[in-house]
Amino acid sequence: MTKTKLTTLAIAIAASLSPVKSFADTDNVSTFEAIEVVGTRPDYKTESVSTATKMDIAPLENPRSVNSIDRKLLDDLQATSLDKALKNDASTVSTYESDGHENFYIRGFQLTTNDGYLRNGEQKYSLIQEPVEMYERIEVLKGPSGLLYGKGSPAGLVNMVTKEPEYQRRTMISQDVGSNNFSRSVVDTTGSATDDLRYRVIASKQSKDNFRHYVNGVHPTTRRDLLAIMLDYDLTDDTMLSLSYDYKTQKGHQDSGAYFDEDGNIIGDRDLILNTPWSTNEKEEESIGVKLTHHFDNDWKLTASYHKLNMVNTAKTSSIRPMKDSAQTGKYEFNTGKRDNSYDVHTGTMDLTGDFNTGSIEHKLLVGTNFVDHEYSRNSLYGGVKQAASTNPATPIYGFDPSKSGKPSSNVYSNFQTGLYVQDLITFNDYWQVLAGARADYYIKYRSKNDKRDGKGEDTEYFNVLPSAAVMFHPSADSTIYASYSQSFVPQTPISSSSDANDGMEREPELGHLYEIGYKQEFMDNSAIFETSLFQIVKENISVTDRKYRDPNNPAITKKTEQGGKQINTGIDTTITGRVTELLTVKAGAQYLIAEYEGQPKYDGKKIADVPQWTANAWANYELTDHIDLNAGVYYIGSRYGNSANDEPKKSAYTLADVGAIYRMPMDSGDELSFRAKINNVFDKEYETSGDYSGMSIGEGRNYMLSAQYEF
Repeated sequence: MTKTKLTTLAIAIAASLSPVKSFADTDNVSTFEAIEVVGTRPDYKTESVSTATKMDIAPLENPRSVNSIDRKLLDDLQATSLDKALKNDASTVSTYESDGHENFYIRGFQLTTNDGYLRNGEQKYSLIQEPVEMYERIEVLKGPSGLLYGKGSPAGLVNMVTKEPEYQRRTMISQDVGSNNFSRSVVDTTGSATDDLRYRVIASKQSKDNFRHYVNGVHPTTRRDLLAIMLDYDLTDDTMLSLSYDYKTQKGHQDSGAYFDEDGNIIGDRDLILNTPWSTNEKEEESIGVKLTHHFDNDWKLTASYHKLNMVNTAKTSSIRPMKDSAQTGKYEFNTGKRDNSYDVHTGTMDLTGDFNTGSIEHKLLVGTNFVDHEYSRNSLYGGVKQAASTNPATPIYGFDPSKSGKPSSNVYSNFQTGLYVQDLITFNDYWQVLAGARADYYIKYRSKNDKRDGKGEDTEYFNVLPSAAVMFHPSADSTIYASYSQSFVPQTPISSSSDANDGMEREPELGHLYEIGYKQEFMDNSAIFETSLFQIVKENISVTDRKYRDPNNPAITKKTEQGGKQINTGIDTTITGRVTELLTVKAGAQYLIAEYEGQPKYDGKKIADVPQWTANAWANYELTDHIDLNAGVYYIGSRYGNSANDEPKKSAYTLADVGAIYRMPMDSGDELSFRAKINNVFDKEYETSGDYSGMSIGEGRNYMLSAQYEF
């Protein structure tokens, strides 16, 4: 805790604001007592979270496991992407995608690109590296969340809460530089344009070279730009209109990772990208949003919002095809591909929240509805003839030739979802609370453009009712014991294969069930919190195909698909967040997970790919003086298989360590100037993050980042 004395200037200001009888009244001279002003630095602990309940409630009233990574921690980490931020959640494991977009597993289930991300509580399609400089905090909800958000994976959700316009005028300029020609420039300005209108504008430009290189020695570069504009306008004292616009671009390359032969011998070396230098990708995202917030006189609030997101994803690809002796000869093959895809996503939400009593029982009620209208247009070239390549730099590298690809393929896929939900947080007394709700959901997957053209298929509709319930007991004012249940669902299309015995059979949605009990305890005058939970997530109705099946009456039937498979993930996780001593702030966690298949003969007894049994993280910031902080982080990922068959050796467990420092320069003007330095993977550990012999992501070695930030 930082303590500062009230300055002479502040005393003078206080004197000038005090009533004075007259200048001639010299016999009645005012005297001032020295006042000590106590200020507290941020402590990583968020006072309220909204992802799990859509209510701004304290962590002790939230019967779910939610990890919030606040702006202070994002700055201390010098985080530039979700991957850098979510290293500080032990339940989240990052896996690599060849085109550079981020992919995560939460509690052993994969977070889906189109359902797993939220922006301010609304679904957001995420295929770009998210620029965390536009977010105030990132919330990770662990486990099924169908009640409030509808269709989605049992993994959970990542909610990115944007910065907001502020009343006080303030501008922040920062510059980061680092290893591999890393550079990021950010301008963030906010304030009041009029008494009723506030603004915020954030612009950034980032670039970084891959630490790996092509056969010709070139290290490809990824560039990312952002422009975000946010406006808040007070229509009345009780009604606010919010407008937002952001535009993001990302220009990158394809890196499919390291390849190995069946004996585990690497093709080339760890630093070599086998993809061709012309394998590039470009992504462009444009988002427009509007939100209306109205406060009623009786503690009720109505919010209504709408967002439109357009994304274009173009790429030239080279799909690596190793040969049996590639590790010895350095020779391999690749297929040429090309894609021009676009996404048009419309989302909307309307929520009414408020408090009322029934006798001595208190209620906090939420009634709401939301929708997602999603259209995906695909245009691609894949397959075709294989082309020769080599790890030998002397081998010629030919340019992109679309004639080597297969036939062009295109289609348009559309779906629509809407739901109505009700949730009530019921407080019986100081000790007992219940949170209960239900959702009625409607989902339709329309026939694709090609199916309509060919007169095939039909629209598929689903109706679901999803319950959610939790009980909380508060042994004291600063602790909670809870038990909760929640569901998720993912619709499945009918079986469509003429060689399948169940061709045309309608399939039930895949359901996720969360069973969780947990304990939360605040300490250090509520500036820190300890949380732990024991959970089981069951995913059921997984389709299982028996490829040994033969129909004695029809030799064309060579397989049979049925639903009945399960994935059962059972574990325990724990976190500590906040100021644990007067000078030490921490963010730490650990998870132990047993992930198993059931009713899937092909995978029964196997471990789930890229899901470790043990994970742990710890980040600490120590305030050495009023102007200097020292910090460090440790991250552990346990051993794990790279593929579902478990027929390759496990990737080794690894521990990474980071160290850093912060210096805040004293300035009489009231402006703030700070410098940060950080070394990642300080011991230069070699490790692999995800994947298998047919594409394994190589971890980055020791690297550094330096940052300067000026706020005025």
